[in-house]
Amino acid sequence: MNTAHAMASPASSSNLAPLKFALIGAGAMGANYVKAVQALADVKIAALVDKNIERANRVGAAIGARAAASLAYAGEIDAALVVVPSADHRTVAEPLLARGLPCLVEKPFALTEQDCRALMTAAAKSGACLQIGHVERFNAGVQALLALKPASSEMRALTARRMNSGSARVTDIDVVLDLMVHDLDVVMALKGLPVTDIRAMGTKDHAVATLTFSDGATAHLTASRITEGRTRDLAVEMKDGAVYGVDFIGRSLTRDGVSLPVAGDANNLGRQMTSFANSIRNDAPPAVSGQDALDVMQVVWRVQKALGLA
Repeated sequence: MNTAHAMASPASSSNLAPLKFALIGAGAMGANYVKAVQALADVKIAALVDKNIERANRVGAAIGARAAASLAYAGEIDAALVVVPSADHRTVAEPLLARGLPCLVEKPFALTEQDCRALMTAAAKSGACLQIGHVERFNAGVQALLALKPASSEMRALTARRMNSGSARVTDIDVVLDLMVHDLDVVMALKGLPVTDIRAMGTKDHAVATLTFSDGATAHLTASRITEGRTRDLAVEMKDGAVYGVDFIGRSLTRDGVSLPVAGDANNLGRQMTSFANSIRNDAPPAVSGQDALDVMQVVWRVQKALGLA
């Protein structure tokens, strides 16, 4: 898996006209995209597509987006943000990619390998940009750590925790697909090596997994929806004894407890949209490719199997 390339700040300006996105899906996550885009100059959400036209109107009103029950009535657009339920990702995105429309598909990529590969094939055949919405790659603390380019061979152990109380927002997927997937993406991007062994224990709401990479390094991940309080952090232990720490909530980076410079605000989704737009404009590889996301999903499925959830 390739480490993310340089990602532009949401505040970056452009002399070009903003790219026009159609946001497909006006649920809770769709509303987050609408909020995030308002800080951007280089992209705009021109159309909000949802089968529930009243909801589309309500969510899009803040930014003057055209509401439509289907993309056929969305007007002229440059790309699509696919923010529908995970089970519908292939149904929605495959025909768009097949006709050459760039798509940013929310995580998780898709629920089966067949669906993931179908989306990748459609994008490859048409040349359309396909980016997957692993938004924690765009957390300012994570970006600062990736920018340091710590040597994979020098990483001895990675420890990630993503824990909070139950969420009414997510009821149809387990904690691995809901929460742990974020940290799997980040640790796999940092290491960039195959995962050779997976051990896991827990339930659909609280899971612990240990990954072993091909060089013997390990990653220990905990994800929970039943703890009090909210913890989201990552520690990367290097062979020389140094420890990098990322606070996902505070969007900060430390080395041995000392703060390191971090650029960027809290608008992770904004940076993700700007990165997607830059890939489209420059005909460049996306920060999180379909292959990156499929690699993560293959580990997700192995963790689920170890937990007896698949």
